[in-house]
Amino acid sequence: MTQPTWLYLTMPPCPDVTKWFVKDLRDHFNRLQGANPLTWQYNAKYNMSYKWMNFSAPGCCTGKCKNTVMFSGICIRKNQLGNIAFGFISRMRPPFPVATNSRPPFPETHPIAAGYNLGSTYSPGHPYSANFGNFAGVNRADNLAAFSLGYNLGSPPGFDIPIFNPNQDQVNAFLSLASGTDGGYQNYTSIYGPDARNKITKDTFTFVPEYGGFNTQSCKPCNATYDNPGSSKDGFESIKNIFNNMGQGTSLDDWLKNTFEDYTADYPTF
Repeated sequence: MTQPTWLYLTMPPCPDVTKWFVKDLRDHFNRLQGANPLTWQYNAKYNMSYKWMNFSAPGCCTGKCKNTVMFSGICIRKNQLGNIAFGFISRMRPPFPVATNSRPPFPETHPIAAGYNLGSTYSPGHPYSANFGNFAGVNRADNLAAFSLGYNLGSPPGFDIPIFNPNQDQVNAFLSLASGTDGGYQNYTSIYGPDARNKITKDTFTFVPEYGGFNTQSCKPCNATYDNPGSSKDGFESIKNIFNNMGQGTSLDDWLKNTFEDYTADYPTF
């Protein structure tokens, strides 16, 4: 895929969510133990609500870097948190007995294959597809990179999960190792195409189609930390309450897209 020209910006991204996000992954991990497929699907679709949440802080989230967060020292668009979580949970709490290793071929019931099929392009039918410019309709690879990173944050059966280690220094070291090289983003390259390994890299993970193609790694770090005590599940419940109270004449899914998924806009107020 085409990568944007690098530009080091003075506009800071949103706060660092690393510790909060790891805690949130544990929340999903615990909640989905023994969950049936419908519960699993609902959790993946709604409770991993990061793309609809407000992570902004004073002096952060400006210009092209709005709607971003810092995770493990990398600035990413906030929706990628959901893709990382999906990759992690698909490995560690699959919705049914399934071979969740990263080797092809993948059956259509494999959660990663199914998840990618739901969002495999920068959809021309999205309410804000005009933001995608020439990338509208192009196959996505950024979500496959995020799925792969999520997979690599997990562990084989019978082993402790490194990111749940109570020693924060060891967690940080593991996260840095998992996210720091291109290999951490390449578990699912075969879904994108037979020659895709060299096309899916760390830069792919931080690519967004807005602004003619932009790499969020070019945003400067913001000296703020997101430490909200609530979870992403709590976040979705609050958002759903807003929808219910407003008496919208549309579906919840359409309202979510129209209200929260213009990533070039400021977070809405109610």
